[in-house]
Amino acid sequence: NNSLRKETAAIPSSNEEGEDDDDRKRKARKVLEKYRGFEHLMNPSIFNMRKVREAKLPSANGHASAESLARVFDAVVRSDNGHRGEPLLSKSILGLAREPSRTTKGVEPSAYSSNSNQAMLNDAQAGFGLGFQLHEFTLGNGDKAMSIGHAGLGGSVVIAIPEEETVVAFTLNHLSMDSVARKRLLGIVFDELGWKEPASIPTERVENAMATVPL
Repeated sequence: NNSLRKETAAIPSSNEEGEDDDDRKRKARKVLEKYRGFEHLMNPSIFNMRKVREAKLPSANGHASAESLARVFDAVVRSDNGHRGEPLLSKSILGLAREPSRTTKGVEPSAYSSNSNQAMLNDAQAGFGLGFQLHEFTLGNGDKAMSIGHAGLGGSVVIAIPEEETVVAFTLNHLSMDSVARKRLLGIVFDELGWKEPASIPTERVENAMATVPL
């Protein structure tokens, strides 16, 4: 929003005459203080600011379209038959990445408070393997398969299943902690692919949602 841009533009980027580094830092902290807090992370203006995009923010500063995410993860999970290029990961490394190293199994979603880091992801109950978020899907033939990918702030997500050589990527321009659009679209895509998603990735079937609308 405009007020946010004006405030951040007022942050001194270089020393003014007679001003030392401590003064400049104090001014910057004063301006940014009002924008600290969990709720401000849901404001798209924050992550669309040039200063934020250029910052080095581990695990929080990746910017991509859904198509770009899908292309990257296709390169990760593609087979090594060569018709789409060599995979980025070897079979052995990809296998390790799909082995859960941490899980929140058994933890109810209500256990995550609005101030919890876990609450920033729509599917915080998923396990993790070598940095990837993991979900165990049931495929159309009944086989179980572990996906790799990751959820992003506000509802974006990428999910890849090597056995299917399929990647599903979804990004939003309206950040939300409970994206109905994401849930419904993922439900449609999974039904089309014949996948049964686990409880760790929330979806919503459109027909069920319509049935609850009062006439």
